[in-house]
Amino acid sequence: MTPAMQRQPGHIAGVRTERNGSVLFVDAQSLDLSPGDRVTVEMQGSGSEWEAVVAVAPHHLLNPGDARPAGKVLRLISPYTAR
Repeated sequence: MTPAMQRQPGHIAGVRTERNGSVLFVDAQSLDLSPGDRVTVEMQGSGSEWEAVVAVAPHHLLNPGDARPAGKVLRLISPYTAR
């Protein structure tokens, strides 16, 4: 089995680095993320940190094994709070 197939469900999240931008799938690092949360991500090979907003929470993906992470979440900046 490849490492992606061994991954436990709920470890992949979809994020956007800009409003209405493409959704990028990243390794959620076992964080409990929800749509609207602001996070810091590092894309593979870039070495740069980007601020992003969670568009698809890990628990919303039906088959996370099919998503190939393009990077990883480094930390949660602030959780989304409805006003």
